[in-house]
Amino acid sequence: MSTSISEIRAVQMIRDSYVIYLPKDWCEKNFIRKGSRVYIRGLGKRLMIEPITTETKTVEISIDDIDEETLRYILISLYILGYKSLRIYSKKNINIDERKKLRILLRHLKGFEIYEEGRNYIIIREVAEKSDLRSMLIKEFNSVSFLLSMLKDYTELLEEPNKPEEMHKRFDIDIEDVEELDTEIDDARLEIRRLYNKILTDLSIDPGVDQRILSMLISISNILERIGDHASESVKYILEKRFSVEDIKKLREVINEIMRHFIYVNNYLEMVLKNIFDTKITEDVPDVKKIITDLSKIINVKKSFREKLLKELSFPDEIFRYHLIRIYDYLTDISEYLIDILVELSISGTKYSEEISQG
Repeated sequence: MSTSISEIRAVQMIRDSYVIYLPKDWCEKNFIRKGSRVYIRGLGKRLMIEPITTETKTVEISIDDIDEETLRYILISLYILGYKSLRIYSKKNINIDERKKLRILLRHLKGFEIYEEGRNYIIIREVAEKSDLRSMLIKEFNSVSFLLSMLKDYTELLEEPNKPEEMHKRFDIDIEDVEELDTEIDDARLEIRRLYNKILTDLSIDPGVDQRILSMLISISNILERIGDHASESVKYILEKRFSVEDIKKLREVINEIMRHFIYVNNYLEMVLKNIFDTKITEDVPDVKKIITDLSKIINVKKSFREKLLKELSFPDEIFRYHLIRIYDYLTDISEYLIDILVELSISGTKYSEEISQG
């Protein structure tokens, strides 16, 4: 178990350099001695130090006493936690079916590959691959956007003659598309969570963003995955069920409202990411006050949206209304995080500061 250190030390000055002595116990524990090299990163008022090491810890996992599903979740957890080397072993030979299932799982754990295999063991290692938080978030958002677009398109098709029957005939094909998108969203979230944990434990990885903002971006990623789950279930419901003409009209209005607000949130998220990560940006500073006002409107409509949905849409299966309500609820959660990020940027000495303070 790691031992935390919390103490106050005086800064010395030797010649023209400021010097602070590292705690001896910490140095001994981390094998730091004269000539050792360390990573140093400054973030605001915080200075962090970490020993440089080329050693990679290998996690050993025996599969003799665990079932397939348990192993799956253990591997996903180790992936998310940022481990780089795993060794799966057994007292007996690992059969071909077990190896195939492992390879299928690794397709969803980007950066993990089988490095070495023996009769009763498999070594998995991380391949050298640079992860980009900004592009991963945009990819996740785009997948959710496409899934919601499918929901909108299928709702519109319900109004056309003979289209509902055609949709039911294509059910199996379309469901595969929906599930593939849902899997893409899940995979993106796993990759983002892994990068976040690596950032927390490895100073050599520079996130390029303040830790508080980083934490909020990770929360947005988690919310996107939940929107994806509810959107995919909503699409399946539309493909499976039949609706009255009146219900179709009301449903289309609801879906259009969800999409309209999603587009707002999507555009503002892209703008925020661009201004956080793109240091060479030359365009004018966005109207932050207007953006916060727009996002506030999305949040404030939540109650009336829920009441409208419960009042006007009546389906035999209440779970469908629940999925639509949760999609909108999660959009308001993302809006709140975006407001938090904009406010933080506005008071942290960035180009937003002057814009939001002008009155």
